[in-house]
Amino acid sequence: MLRLFALYENLTRFVMPLCSAVPGRPNPETPVDQSNNIVDISHVGLKQFWNLRSHMQDASTLATAHYPETLDRIFVSAPCSLWLYLLRYIDIDCIDHWCTFVLPYRLGLD
Repeated sequence: MLRLFALYENLTRFVMPLCSAVPGRPNPETPVDQSNNIVDISHVGLKQFWNLRSHMQDASTLATAHYPETLDRIFVSAPCSLWLYLLRYIDIDCIDHWCTFVLPYRLGLD
């Protein structure tokens, strides 16, 4: 969980201010304060997913409980066979507000 906190703190304290300060970007008066996340588990099997489930739960809870203002969208690319399992381990608020589920071929990941 500490790595996830470090990731979000780095995002809010370093990456977003750096992106806001980039010269020549469109709309420089608007600060960069949100991010899009891509979670690609299109080539993850059921056993690997089972090992990742607690990490995904922690990431979902951390993002929605402590850093909701930084989330714009989360794009999840997963095979249909994992979607039902995935929905059990992600915070329902996260799914309703931020998640977009896509098939791997839609992102050209096959």
